[in-house]
Amino acid sequence: MIFLSTSHVFGNPKNTPIDENHKKNTQSIYAATKLAGEALCESYSNSYGLDIGIARLFSIYGPNAKNHFVIPSIIKQIISNKTVRLENISSKRDFVYVEDAVNALLLIMKKNKNFNDYNVGSEKSYSIKEICKILKNISKKEFKIQPLKTNLRKNDSQKVVCDSSKLKKLGWKPKTTVPEGLKITYEW
Repeated sequence: MIFLSTSHVFGNPKNTPIDENHKKNTQSIYAATKLAGEALCESYSNSYGLDIGIARLFSIYGPNAKNHFVIPSIIKQIISNKTVRLENISSKRDFVYVEDAVNALLLIMKKNKNFNDYNVGSEKSYSIKEICKILKNISKKEFKIQPLKTNLRKNDSQKVVCDSSKLKKLGWKPKTTVPEGLKITYEW
């Protein structure tokens, strides 16, 4: 079994890159429910000898994502506006392309034994401003970025970088760079 969790269980990280042993510090109800789910999975695995893998997904992106996620929101605004309005353009996130994330899940299903947790990320960090710059080159459209300082999210992490070395030991590594993934996503 695989339980899909989130990098949000780490909260605002004390250091980067973030490995599986980094202190958990949930700062939202969503993150707290994911951490509780992880604890239940570990208990079931220990009690009944089940093979359960936790996949902590970092910032997944790709075609057909919901518009409330940052990359689809940016793309939608590029297509329909000359101004892209965003909350925190300086925060840096670890974006991993959806196909790479799916390949990680398939590998965990195939190779995981007992209870293990795995971080799924690209091990690179991009600011939202850098993502906009890459999308500007891909779209060949001129637009301005308008930061919405009044709407900054409480407890927004300023820098998130995944350490996925535990998953790499199973044979996984991301194949799609952020610029490649953004091109596929934009052209979709």
